[in-house]
Formats: sequence, structure tokens, C-alpha cells
Amino acid sequence: LGVDMLLGVALSIGVYLSAQRRNTWLTEVLVGVEYIYVLASLALVGQIYQLGSPTHHALLAWSLSTLPLMLLVRTPLLALVWLSGLIWTHADTTIFY
Repeated sequence: LGVDMLLGVALSIGVYLSAQRRNTWLTEVLVGVEYIYVLASLALVGQIYQLGSPTHHALLAWSLSTLPLMLLVRTPLLALVWLSGLIWTHADTTIFY
């Protein structure tokens, strides 16, 4: 978990620095990587601690916690990726639960 946390901090610093320098392409790539990284980290924590909570709880935490991050994006592709994540969360909450 420590290595996972260090990777998350490094990604966050990279996003901050690239956004501050107005490097749009690098910011978009790092935001996309961090978006997927957050979901993977939630899955890792759930696996390590054997959490018995439903999947939609993790997906909802993922969608809400990445909202500020995804407000940095300007390309339609990443907006579509985030919207797909929201649809996945909604479907898991309503259909599969």
C-alpha cells in the first residue's frame, strides 16, 4: 500500500506541474492514467482488507473522488471515459444490485 500511495502522490504532482505549465497534452495523459489508477487503488485496498461491501460503493467513491480531477480535462475523449465510468456506476447500482 505504501508503494501504491507513493505512485499516487507522484501522479498527482505530475498532474499539478503539467497543468501549471499549461502542457495540455501531458495533463490529459496524466489525468487519464490517474483516473484508472484511483479505481485500481480502490480495488487493491478492497482486496487487501477483504472488504465485503458491494461493488457499487467503490464505483461511487471512484466517480465522486475523481470529479475534481476530471474537471481539468479539455478533450472529449477523457470526458467520454468519465461519462462511461458514471454509466457503469449507475448500471451497477441499479441493475446488478
